[in-house]
Order: sequence, then C-alpha cells, then structure tokens
Amino acid sequence: MDKSFVDKYVNEKISKGEDKVSISFFDIRVKNNFSEAETEEFIKFAKSRLEKAGFKVYLSGIYEYHDFKHQVNPNELLVAIKENR
Repeated sequence: MDKSFVDKYVNEKISKGEDKVSISFFDIRVKNNFSEAETEEFIKFAKSRLEKAGFKVYLSGIYEYHDFKHQVNPNELLVAIKENR
C-alpha cells in the first residue's frame, strides 16, 4: 500500500461532493486485501488527508450529523464530516 492509493481513494470520496465520508472495513481489508498493518497505515494517511481537506474525522464513538447523533459502526474504519457545512 502506498500513499498514492490513499490519495486516489480519498479524492474519489471527496469528489462526490458529500459532506460525509465513510470508509468501511470491507472496502479496505476485503476488496483491497490489506493486512492489518496496511489498514492501520491507510487509516493514518486517510485521516490526515481528510483533516487537511476540512473534515472532522471519527475513528470511534459518537458524532453529530444533520442534527442527529450517530455512532461509528463496527464495520466502519472511519467517518469524516465536513466542517463548516
């Protein structure tokens, strides 16, 4: 796994123009056959990239989206919400 993969993946998610980005375990670990170490590295790079793009990133716990509280699901590696939406 290289950083260019993360950039491409995150850019595709951001280019959809949505104010919420969700990255699932299935997309990364299963579809791309990433190891646990590669997944951790992916999360680190994706989190940094999304924060630089103005997103608040949640790896676990509760977040607010459209005035409702949500929880990061066990099948989600991260959820990012666009700040100042």
